[in-house]
Amino acid sequence: MHCGLLITTLMLLAACGGGPANPVYPRAVKGYALSGEQVLTGERVPDYVKPTGVVRAVQLAYQGSNPVQVTVFETTGSSVAFEALQTWRAQDGKRAVHAGRYFLVGQAEKPDPAALDAFLTEFEKQLQ
Repeated sequence: MHCGLLITTLMLLAACGGGPANPVYPRAVKGYALSGEQVLTGERVPDYVKPTGVVRAVQLAYQGSNPVQVTVFETTGSSVAFEALQTWRAQDGKRAVHAGRYFLVGQAEKPDPAALDAFLTEFEKQLQ
């Protein structure tokens, strides 16, 4: 009897946990400082990301020697983010990565694939 009550109580507590907390985006990455943040609404979510799987989409601007813009798609799960990466088609100057439940697309003002990859790798490490 006590075991059943304990299990029921734990299930209720777990159900009250709510969804994931809003992510904290890195304020600085590899010498770049966050200079702008814009939430993207449903109609601005690109076709390669299913809108039904997107929890939040944010466009971040970072100022540095070669300004970088990162679009962060927080999805309902890592499988949705991975599918977005598989559907995404390479575009000039843009790089995409899958980081857990996040799908990231980065673009530098002046094309520099190696520097952009390094930026995205560091951004991914800091994203929680």
